[in-house]
Amino acid sequence: MRIELQRTERTEDRVLGELSLDGVQVCDTLEPANCIPAGTYTVIVNQSPRFGRKLPRLLGVPGRIGILIHSGNTPEDTGGCILVGIKDANGDLRSSRATLDAILTLLNASKDEKSISITDMPDGADVGLQEPAADSERAEE
Repeated sequence: MRIELQRTERTEDRVLGELSLDGVQVCDTLEPANCIPAGTYTVIVNQSPRFGRKLPRLLGVPGRIGILIHSGNTPEDTGGCILVGIKDANGDLRSSRATLDAILTLLNASKDEKSISITDMPDGADVGLQEPAADSERAEE
């Protein structure tokens, strides 16, 4: 399954984007201002010790481990990870848990290998810093 995250907007405290599965846009995303570098990463779905459930985990992110796709509403909820939901007028996410559950259903139904391609904003703005977030999940990959 092909997962694509197109970053669309950067503010002082967040990076917003759009997530597509196999070419179909399914939701909006919110990442911390110090988001992971653009690139293509393998994705597995496995148990998160922090969240106590199976979540999509990105592997091979330079300088980081424990980068997940999970629910949340604001930059404070990211823990250095990628949040999914529906963007509101303030740039926060709503319906995040339901959105995550729908994504997990699709990912679990697919027997294909999974990867995510993260693309920075079209204007070439530099998003994607190497500095790890202090509270991202530190579980081994």
